[in-house]
Amino acid sequence: MLTDRLFCETLEEAIDEVCKAAGGRKKIACEVWPSMGIREAHNRMDACLNPERREKFDPAEITWFLKLGRQVGCHSMMRHFAQEGGYQEPVPIEPEDERARLQREYIDAVNRLERLQAGLSKNGLRAA
Repeated sequence: MLTDRLFCETLEEAIDEVCKAAGGRKKIACEVWPSMGIREAHNRMDACLNPERREKFDPAEITWFLKLGRQVGCHSMMRHFAQEGGYQEPVPIEPEDERARLQREYIDAVNRLERLQAGLSKNGLRAA
């Protein structure tokens, strides 16, 4: 299993780590730009990952790479953003944990609403 680096100096390095974890630049380039040929997409990927070149990823592509990194278990991009912004080490949320949290919040909200409606009814007010 490939593990991502603890520190990437540039965003391009972090994106390259995601590409490696997801199957390589050529494979990922074809997913990012499916309308391009393999060679053209791969050349564009190489250019965008070279800080000396003017070609850059757009914000939607950066977000796509961030999500891809999460899917393949490579957190180099999120770690890079946190380090650059002065934040603590990010901790990915597991889907099951997120589902359980949302269910708890929903149940709590329903319980509060029921108590509110019961209190209004007790005081002779009609609940909306």
